[in-house]
Amino acid sequence: MEEKVGSPSIPINAPALSRALVLIVVQAIIVFVLGIGIGGRLLLPDPENPFLPSAGLAVLFALVFSLTIAVVYFGSCRRPGRTLKEIGWTGEHAARIVLFGLGGAAGCVIVLAVILIATGESIRGVGAMLLAPSVGQRLVFLAIGLHAAFTEETLFRGNLLSSLQVRMGSLPALVIMSAVFAFYHLQFNPIALLAKFTFGIIFGLLRLKTGSLYAPAVAHSLVWVIAGSM
Repeated sequence: MEEKVGSPSIPINAPALSRALVLIVVQAIIVFVLGIGIGGRLLLPDPENPFLPSAGLAVLFALVFSLTIAVVYFGSCRRPGRTLKEIGWTGEHAARIVLFGLGGAAGCVIVLAVILIATGESIRGVGAMLLAPSVGQRLVFLAIGLHAAFTEETLFRGNLLSSLQVRMGSLPALVIMSAVFAFYHLQFNPIALLAKFTFGIIFGLLRLKTGSLYAPAVAHSLVWVIAGSM
């Protein structure tokens, strides 16, 4: 059963919490277990370095991207009878949305750099990591970022955040959504969890501030292009 709400910061049809969580679990299984885990070992020339451009990576992308986009769209729109606009894919002020997205991306990169420096990395080392990827790897990161911008923003800031807002208000919903977002990536070291949690907060704030998923989508894709898998 979908929740009917009227707040401007919440889509007209906030999804059932169970649906939002199930879709996140399905996405995680497809991307991290079937995709990176099983598919990566079968198709990638170097599974330990999965972002090197290769024919196997292109095949893996085609399979994982098409499957997850179909699942996310069907589970978020077609099956419950919602439109992309009702989920949050709407924006009347493109320049404002882009500016917020750029600011969000800058904030995420700064947070990541601060975390790395605080845990012992040098400023020069962080700079070297940011500059290390090749042009080919940047294109891989762009593809991943665009995919994540649709699927993860729909799942977390479109579905889960809205569903939690109905039950507990914006601030607790933002914190819980960001925690789920951090653990969703299946990287359980403290640095990765803290970084992903903070990214979730920033992306969620962009969603609440602009009323649109486009602003966090811009930030999300740019963070991938700039920082990659750091």
